[in-house]
Amino acid sequence: MISEFTEAYDFLSNTYPCQLLIGERAYGSVEEGLGGRVGESRYGLMLHLVRQKFSHPWYRIALLCTGDEPLAADEEQGRLAAILMQVREECRPGGADGVRR
Repeated sequence: MISEFTEAYDFLSNTYPCQLLIGERAYGSVEEGLGGRVGESRYGLMLHLVRQKFSHPWYRIALLCTGDEPLAADEEQGRLAAILMQVREECRPGGADGVRR
């Protein structure tokens, strides 16, 4: 089980640097793109941004290298862990739409 998004798994964190776009505006991490949103609008945007992040080959490969390991985090990051496992499934061959392979 991967329970902390630090050290070897820091790329899973919403604060890990990456290039993302919302409309024409660029952001340097998922957390920056979320911009303090809360509730369901935060969840939907987080899913969108995490999909965007892991559409980049390096991030996608790193996520797939976590295999079938369950991702669990503290309560604050519980939604992120669920989103990451969903996106990981989408990234696999034959996965659901949402991430470029």
